[in-house]
Amino acid sequence: MRKVLTILIVLGLLGGGIWIAYRYYWLPRQAAQQQPAYETTVVTRGSIASTVSATGNIEPEAQVALSFRSAGRVEKVLVTAGQPVQAGQVLAELETTDLTLALAQAKVSLEISQAQLAKLETPPDPSDVAAAQAAVEVAQASVAGAEAALRSAQASYRDLLAGPSEAERTVNLAQVHQAEANLRTAQQAYNQVRNQPDIGMLPQSAELERATIAYEVAKAQAALSEEPPTQAQISAALNQIA
Repeated sequence: MRKVLTILIVLGLLGGGIWIAYRYYWLPRQAAQQQPAYETTVVTRGSIASTVSATGNIEPEAQVALSFRSAGRVEKVLVTAGQPVQAGQVLAELETTDLTLALAQAKVSLEISQAQLAKLETPPDPSDVAAAQAAVEVAQASVAGAEAALRSAQASYRDLLAGPSEAERTVNLAQVHQAEANLRTAQQAYNQVRNQPDIGMLPQSAELERATIAYEVAKAQAALSEEPPTQAQISAALNQIA
């Protein structure tokens, strides 16, 4: 019992010591650590800067679409994106090879037109007028000859399709009769000397041969005139007209 009492007294003293240490040592120390620290400075007047961070697309206040007066290929770009420029400043240049060639051609055309205008404004030379008049007369004669040839070709084509006229038939028949009469006369003359040994050398033989040929030719021409024209003859006549 005495031992238990001793333990209780020791525990009481130990607990009292712990409470005294907590009350007078730990609590003041924690209070001192929890007090805020203050910084003082001199008050002055100034500007307050406020910065805002954000993301987005930057767009210009104004945009202008640029174009050249004529089409072509850009040879030089004299500024960069975002570079400030002034009114009248050259921004880009076109390739001028084609433009230079076009300018040269335009100058040549202008010179030709000016020369033609000067020629028209100059009074004509009498010799030039006479030569031109002669050329006109020659051309008129050529036209007249061509028209006459055309009319002749057209008439020949019509005659070819129509065949011989009655007058032509009469002439052809008369030529055949005349050739036949000449042949009979030559035959009679030949018969009178046919027994001569040199009959082949006598003129009656040659005359009979000529009369025979003339008679055959006259008959052939008369017969040919009565035949219808061939396609080749029609084509040839049309070619003369075209």
